[in-house]
Amino acid sequence: MQRPAPILIAMLVGGCMGRIGEPPVEDEAFTPPVQRIPDPPTPEERCVEDSPNLTPQVRRLTPTQYVNTLAATFGPLDGVLMPRFEDDNPTVGLANDPAKLRITTVTIDALYASTLEVSDHVTTNVTSFTDCIAATEDDCFDEAITRMARTLWRRPVTTVERDELLEGVAAVAQAPGTRAEQMSFLVQAMVMSPNTLYRTEIGEGAGAMAPLTDYELASLLAYTLWDEPPDDTLLTLAAEGSLKDPATLEQQAERMIEDDRFTQAMVAFFWDYLNFENIYTRAKAPEFGLDDAARAALGDSARASLLVRLAAADATFLDVFSGQQFEVNAGAAPFFGMDPSAFDAPTLTTADASEREGMLSHPAFLAVHAGEGNTGIVKRGVFTLEQLLGYDIPDPPDDITGVATEDIPPFDPETTSTRDIHHRTHSAQARCAYCHNVIDPAGYGYENFDPVGRFRLTEKQDVTIDASGSIDLTTETLEFDDGPGYFRSIAASSSLRKKVLESYFAYALGQTGDGCEVERFAEAVAEGEDRVRDMAVTIVRTESFGVREAGE
Repeated sequence: MQRPAPILIAMLVGGCMGRIGEPPVEDEAFTPPVQRIPDPPTPEERCVEDSPNLTPQVRRLTPTQYVNTLAATFGPLDGVLMPRFEDDNPTVGLANDPAKLRITTVTIDALYASTLEVSDHVTTNVTSFTDCIAATEDDCFDEAITRMARTLWRRPVTTVERDELLEGVAAVAQAPGTRAEQMSFLVQAMVMSPNTLYRTEIGEGAGAMAPLTDYELASLLAYTLWDEPPDDTLLTLAAEGSLKDPATLEQQAERMIEDDRFTQAMVAFFWDYLNFENIYTRAKAPEFGLDDAARAALGDSARASLLVRLAAADATFLDVFSGQQFEVNAGAAPFFGMDPSAFDAPTLTTADASEREGMLSHPAFLAVHAGEGNTGIVKRGVFTLEQLLGYDIPDPPDDITGVATEDIPPFDPETTSTRDIHHRTHSAQARCAYCHNVIDPAGYGYENFDPVGRFRLTEKQDVTIDASGSIDLTTETLEFDDGPGYFRSIAASSSLRKKVLESYFAYALGQTGDGCEVERFAEAVAEGEDRVRDMAVTIVRTESFGVREAGE
């Protein structure tokens, strides 16, 4: 049975409130300003030759990078508690923004508890550490420091650091503590060190520009292309001082993109860019069936489907937004409109082209970008304009105070589509039109999909859905007849291509960079026909990859 009141309330809470049932009363005192999507800056406006390069920064590892770093040091840590960093996961933007990656008073306890488990696991299960515990000589503690620092800290340990760690080991022994307790202290101290949790991009030398050190370059290259710490090859080159050579750096990038870890790192970028992480936490009304098992199944399907699109040697980053192939498992099948009994194991499946097109039509994406009990026209529209098409939505005028309740014409919510209700209560109202004439068309194209991404042609039993529309972006116009057509128009747009490249630049380097360099980066990727591998090599060639403004 339909419950019109909650549906109606959900549509009205987008910022414009009203009372249903009375004819509109004209507000002669209010004349809405004309609003449209603003023109994006031209290349000339974006590109100022004397604009600064990237600034020095210290970047905390992402949760994935942290786990990969521990695994590279100690081996698999299956079943070992990993910390919850509780990082901000923005609706729009990138979750690996250095400003969002931090250690707080809330998360430090979780980090400490995790490192206790890590040290317990290592000192009881990893041979090189258990052998040291069983020995009688103390030289192996020194050797453990050297070995751990090479991977955990991504550089050699200094004499001062080594002495301080060995003093701590000696203090545990004098407590008195066992050799196991000494080793446990040593592991935990090095894992909790800022040298493990953070990586620097500061550079060295006099002058206006500071080249990154070889070890900084090794970390930047490894975490950008693999989401892992530098391997022995990179660390050896860093010790030789060879990575500052552009040809060597590019050769290493070419080597690394042949590794499967590169594809996994690109999956991580698009996972972040499209905000898939929120599939595990986005609140949904119980009737939609998005329980923990379904969330996990949809997350697995989304990761695998991204991997399918990015794994080929000639894959382009625009392949993420095209095609009907998805890896479907039994838990995800109902959200694709498929029979779960047909999936004994995850299976690469071709969906109906009249229903699905690219990862924007994956149920996990659609569920993330919808409301708790509604399709979230505004939510989906804002994300599409800002994150996918690169258009900033301007703030509303100061004198926008909402719609008078009597301004909304009467209608029957049981026989009126969600789109029509939204139009009546938002963009059809003078006080709301300023923003919603910009936002709403970008949300209407998703109306063929319910709040958990199931395709539909009707809603409320028999109300026909209209997901057609047109978005005038000034530089281009997107026109579409339905949801899949909308996704095809987005995939073909120059605005999407530009925004993805800008976002990858910021994702890799942790900063947006100046307009000139981003323009040059985009042009170079275009020469490689937008191949994912060319994106990676091209980012390594940019000046800002290896240089920062000189600072204290």
